[in-house]
Amino acid sequence: MEPKTKIGEAQVQQAFVEHLKYAISEKFGPKYPNNYGAFNGSQDKKYADYFAGVNAQNILIEFKEFKSEISSESAKPLRKKLCETISDSNLPRSINAHFISWRLENSSDNNIVLKIDTYLPTVGPLFGKVFSGKHEKDITKFVDDFLDKKTGISNEDFELYIKELSNIAGGKGGASFYGVHVTFDPVDGLKLTTFSKIAELIAFSKNLNLSKLPSPEDDEPTSTPTAPTAPTAPTAPKRGGRRL
Repeated sequence: MEPKTKIGEAQVQQAFVEHLKYAISEKFGPKYPNNYGAFNGSQDKKYADYFAGVNAQNILIEFKEFKSEISSESAKPLRKKLCETISDSNLPRSINAHFISWRLENSSDNNIVLKIDTYLPTVGPLFGKVFSGKHEKDITKFVDDFLDKKTGISNEDFELYIKELSNIAGGKGGASFYGVHVTFDPVDGLKLTTFSKIAELIAFSKNLNLSKLPSPEDDEPTSTPTAPTAPTAPTAPKRGGRRL
């Protein structure tokens, strides 16, 4: 079977974005707030290609077009330093929040089929380092786990991990971290607001009062059917009733 024609890793990243947008809309509705960052320049060198935040849960993803291209990470000095110096406290955060994704190279059609795995366990061997936690997934399973808060880390844990990545890159003080808040305005519709610090990401979630937004459990049945009872004579409708 012939390898697929290269179309660029940007197309792989966009394929993930489309999966995530669709899943958010299906699970929470098309107007559900979220955060993202498509990085370039110093930001992707320090962190990754892409950031997503939903329900105060956050992930970083590096994209490659094909799995065979993961070896190119060996040319990144900051990734080498990350593998060699990551703190014991941040290692679990990395395993739960930092990933690498690619598309399948061989298939019988032109579908873009994505896979994803944890970053450090996947790239560590390139630098002579071995980390436990390797767990390759189909992208639909990964996104479902992310929206169910089984994957990703909290804003506060994410801030600590980003701070270490920034320090590895020689950053000082508050780490810059550029992204976009996605919300919907009743009048203007889609509203995109930029942020440049993790503190603004945390404030965004607090201002939304996520406890009042639909949770991943809200799509579960809220009541169970009861056995039918014998019919009774009709009564006048009650006033002031409340829907449950």
